[in-house]
Amino acid sequence: LKELDKQYDFIIIDSQAGISELNLKLITNSDRVIMIANPEITSLVDMYRVIKIVSLNRPDIQFEIVVNKASRADSAARIFKKVSETISMFKIKTSVLFLGYILDDSKRVFESIQKRVPFLILHENSSISECFKIIANSFLRKKKPRRKLSFFNSLLGRL
Repeated sequence: LKELDKQYDFIIIDSQAGISELNLKLITNSDRVIMIANPEITSLVDMYRVIKIVSLNRPDIQFEIVVNKASRADSAARIFKKVSETISMFKIKTSVLFLGYILDDSKRVFESIQKRVPFLILHENSSISECFKIIANSFLRKKKPRRKLSFFNSLLGRL
C-alpha cells in the first residue's frame, strides 16, 4: 500500500455507506473526502452522522458533496443547500463544498450493470457521462494538499 502511495497522485477508495470503525478511519485519514448525497432521507441522515463524527476528530476536513440521482440541476442544488444548512444548524465545525451532481437515469444504469459494461463506456455521450466529466474536472482543479505522512502511513499508524 505504501508503494501505491508513491506511484499515484490520487488513490480513490470507495467505501461502504454508514458508520463503521474502518470507514471512520479511512475518512479521518484522507486528504479529501467526497460524500455521495442520495435524495432519500435515510441516506442524508447517515451522511450527516458521518460528517458530524469525523469533524469532531478533524475539524479542518472539508467534505466535497456529489448529489446522486438528481432529477435536474436545480434539485441537486436544493439538496446540497439542505445539507449545508443542516450542518450549519447543528453547528458542526466543518465545511462542505458542492462538487457536482449525477442525473437520475435508472434505466441506463441498470442496462450497464446487466451488460457488465462501465456506464461511461456504454453511454459515453449521455448526460450522466457529462456529469461525471464535470465532477472529475472539478476534483482535479483543486490542488492536492501536502502531508507529512503518506495516507497509508497515517492510516496504518492509527489502526
